[in-house]
Amino acid sequence: MNSFKKTKSLISALTGAALLFSLPITAGAESNINYTGMFLGYDGSVNTSPVWTYNPDIVSYDLLNWNQGGTDAASITSNSASVIQDLGKIVTVSTHMPNPQGGNVNAPMSDSDFNILANTDISSINSSSPAWLQNYKAQVDNVVTGLQKFNSSPVYYRPFHEMNGGWFWWGNKNTTDYKNLYINLYNYIVTTNGMSNVNFVYAPNKGANAAAYYPGSSYVTWIGIDAYSDDPSNDNEIKMAYNDIKGLGKTYGFCEIGPAVGGDHVDRNNNQLKEFDYSLWNNALNEVYTGASFFITWDGAYAPQNNTNGSVLFTKESSQ
Repeated sequence: MNSFKKTKSLISALTGAALLFSLPITAGAESNINYTGMFLGYDGSVNTSPVWTYNPDIVSYDLLNWNQGGTDAASITSNSASVIQDLGKIVTVSTHMPNPQGGNVNAPMSDSDFNILANTDISSINSSSPAWLQNYKAQVDNVVTGLQKFNSSPVYYRPFHEMNGGWFWWGNKNTTDYKNLYINLYNYIVTTNGMSNVNFVYAPNKGANAAAYYPGSSYVTWIGIDAYSDDPSNDNEIKMAYNDIKGLGKTYGFCEIGPAVGGDHVDRNNNQLKEFDYSLWNNALNEVYTGASFFITWDGAYAPQNNTNGSVLFTKESSQ
């Protein structure tokens, strides 16, 4: 999401290696999406009650614990992992990683320092490295700890999302540097730490350059657009990103959906102005973005339970 929305990120855990791809293909009574999903909150403060109301296929949460400041490695925790895993759903987890040089996820990093970070082998960072690189490795190690809480279950992790926007410290950077940042993280988690159960999610924001930062098919399992709009069926920025990513040969959908930030329903500080009618997103998924396999709604002012017709998104029936 953009800089005005609280940080979000994606690790997803699956309760069986083939579960996602062996579920029966369904056509919604109100939506043709195959896998419905919802974000339940940040670590230490997840809200599972909507799960019992909407019964989503996917549940998502973020490893960033805002109660611990959100500005250093200590704020990346995994206290909610057992609660999430016990729901028995496909799990996606994100991390709004703080700027390792100080500040939260929105604190800027210079292009030159980003180049250094992106091209540094995480395994080579040690006590003789600059303090900010040591801080980055500490953050990544806490992410690894969070992912390990799901044991050997398949996990879908969404690092460094919305990279084609400028609100996060990794956003709007050199595309080669971004790809190296992503690949280095993949190699550290999957190869160095032996976590072959972790699958990575590439998640651009709506708008231009959605595919420009794509690190390559070897490093991606899912692709998901973050798309907030008051009129999703007619949003040219969503259509632009959707057309960019749908030919990349991966399962694709929407990692975050909801009404527009700073639009008619939610202000730029994520405060609800009035309820949004989720039948607009349902219609968009059913009529415009028909190749999408999944969606995940956000929480707070964007949550289906806090708006109108939220349940329509989650109503499915077997195809005839």
